[in-house]
Amino acid sequence: MTEIALNLQTGSMTEYVGWSGRDAWAHVIESAELAESLGFDEVTISDHLLTTPLVVDAPVFECWTTVAAVATRTSRIRIGQLVQCASFRSPAVVAKAAATVDILSGGRLRFGIGAGWFAPEHEAFDIPFLTPRERATRMAEAVRVVRGLWSEDTTSFDGDFFRARDARSDPKPLQPSGPPIMIAGTGPRYTLPVVAELADIANITGSPEQFRDHNALLDEACEAIGREPAGLTRTWGGVALIREDMETARDAWSGDARDYDRLMRAGRGSPDAAEGELSGNRAEDEAFADFCDKGLVGGPDDVLARMQRYVDCGVEGFHITLGQNTSLETVRRLGEDVLPRLASRGPLTSAS
Repeated sequence: MTEIALNLQTGSMTEYVGWSGRDAWAHVIESAELAESLGFDEVTISDHLLTTPLVVDAPVFECWTTVAAVATRTSRIRIGQLVQCASFRSPAVVAKAAATVDILSGGRLRFGIGAGWFAPEHEAFDIPFLTPRERATRMAEAVRVVRGLWSEDTTSFDGDFFRARDARSDPKPLQPSGPPIMIAGTGPRYTLPVVAELADIANITGSPEQFRDHNALLDEACEAIGREPAGLTRTWGGVALIREDMETARDAWSGDARDYDRLMRAGRGSPDAAEGELSGNRAEDEAFADFCDKGLVGGPDDVLARMQRYVDCGVEGFHITLGQNTSLETVRRLGEDVLPRLASRGPLTSAS
């Protein structure tokens, strides 16, 4: 069965510029409760300390407190992260927080983690922004510490970035083996080998063709360590904009998330470099075509056809982000016009 998750808007994409913190928080909770009522399988929370890819004055909510709060305002839907940053917190403390949320939610937590990519927030909060290889190693160490604390009476670990000495974490998570762990990232040299070794779920971005290529590399990484590739669930993450048809979706498009790769490059450098990378907008038609290429855009039939392309490339679940557009029309149309047609395990074709 194809599962659908909604990534709640917590402010990191500047969607709450001009909003008060109270109004922005009400929108987060409204979105979570709407997703649950419409039959979404999961809601996720991003993990940023500042807005991206440029730092502006606007509310940005912290990941784990948001996860806990959303868990108390819902009853059925799973709660996860898309994704928490391995560099922001001690993994031993995170393991404790995750166990707490898993219990208070009745076993509904999924644990999402990534290596981190946004350099300015690391600099602003005095967190070392390491090389890609070091960030991937740090993420892998964090996962090992978390898993040890979930499964062992006491855990000791001596890594390059994290250490634990006879650490204890009780109570354990409600889920017997701990929450499933999703790792996001596509770096073929450092990140995908970690995903192959340690993840239960992989999250990959990009166009269907980019997903297919990264998926093949992930298969190779699994085979290199003797892991059956089919045992690793593959999910896609990206922006959706759904309206009555493609024309009305284009009218609703604000130019956000024009070029994911460009945004990521901007975020890995200094604030001045980010401004330089993002200066000079491309032609509107080219920008919208790029937006559509890496997202789910148009009317319900357009989106179903696009989702089928992703499924054909190996996608087993979708993590939907709304970008900068705070309208919940995309959420409603997904719930009312798309999810009912995903009820079976068959192709995501139009109902006739």
